[in-house]
Amino acid sequence: MLEKSSALGILILLLIAVWFGLVSPYLGYLSDSYAELSHAQRKQVALQRLIDDRMKLLDTNKAMKINRSLSRVYVSDTNDVVTEAKMQGFLKRLINKHQGKLVQISRADNDSTDKKAISMKVEMKGDLDATYKIIHGVENGWPIMTLDNIQIDVVNNHYSKQEKYLHARYEVTAYVKR
Repeated sequence: MLEKSSALGILILLLIAVWFGLVSPYLGYLSDSYAELSHAQRKQVALQRLIDDRMKLLDTNKAMKINRSLSRVYVSDTNDVVTEAKMQGFLKRLINKHQGKLVQISRADNDSTDKKAISMKVEMKGDLDATYKIIHGVENGWPIMTLDNIQIDVVNNHYSKQEKYLHARYEVTAYVKR
């Protein structure tokens, strides 16, 4: 009986030794592997969110660059009064730059159904070169403006019979970003 109980004790000790020597380390390794796998999966999800956010930011940046370049097309994005003031300032600077004389500038009646269009009536005087440069500057400058209803008359200078100048009347249309 003593032999049986010693054999049983040795068997139990052997089983405990095998458990702690062989099985337990593998179970600990397996547990650590599951924890690392779970951590790696959380990292993967976070990295995927970062990649998605980066793509959204790149798209937003691209759209902002397009809008920035399109902002040169429009006179203003606030209201009609500010747009008219900016148009008048642009036209006055352009006419003065090319030695023309601004006679009158006023808002034109906008018959267009396009609510983004703002039109101004311009009346100016200048020689042929100045008138050409001003019209060219309006149509080829920034912001984009178009000319309509152009009337140009040759006028004799009352003070000097030899000098003639041009009297030009036209409508300038610009667009508001709404």
